[in-house]
Amino acid sequence: MYLDKSLKEYNEILSDESTYPSSESSLALTGALAASLLLAYLKNLYKEKKDEDKLELKKNIERIFNIKEELMDVVDEAYRIIRAKSKPKETVTKETVVIPILIAQKCNNILEIITKVDDNIGLNILNSQFTTALYAGVHKTKASLMGSLACVKINLEDLERGELYSFALEERQKLIKVGEKNFEKILESIEEKILEE
Repeated sequence: MYLDKSLKEYNEILSDESTYPSSESSLALTGALAASLLLAYLKNLYKEKKDEDKLELKKNIERIFNIKEELMDVVDEAYRIIRAKSKPKETVTKETVVIPILIAQKCNNILEIITKVDDNIGLNILNSQFTTALYAGVHKTKASLMGSLACVKINLEDLERGELYSFALEERQKLIKVGEKNFEKILESIEEKILEE
């Protein structure tokens, strides 16, 4: 539904004061845009790597592409759920906890993939355009990850204590820790390589 609209229309819907805003939908879109920037970088990195590195890099490109597609599906799904005023509050609350956790997990997967690419193959500093895509992609991924985890914290306040509550709380703490670690590791590596240039 929303994927068929232009970015301008989508942006206007997000800012409409008469409707319920969907942070989760916009966070999924942010994660998908981050994945696209990182795909642009990785595809150009692929051209520069030796044949023995290309197979692993191709697999990681495919993994990030699949995550991007999954996040785009969440853009629509999150909007549909948040706007569903006819649903019981309990159902909506559960979904508004599960969806941002899902987004955060996917963004964390992206950061883990980029970290593994750096560990196993190396993140080369390409021309300024693609290095900027790498920087922006990593930062946007973190923004989507942390924004989603903020939504989890806020939405947990309306959720009854139980298995989902405990899982969400534990998963949130884990993703904050792991996400920050991967983000800092990637940035440190990029900055070291820039200084070596």
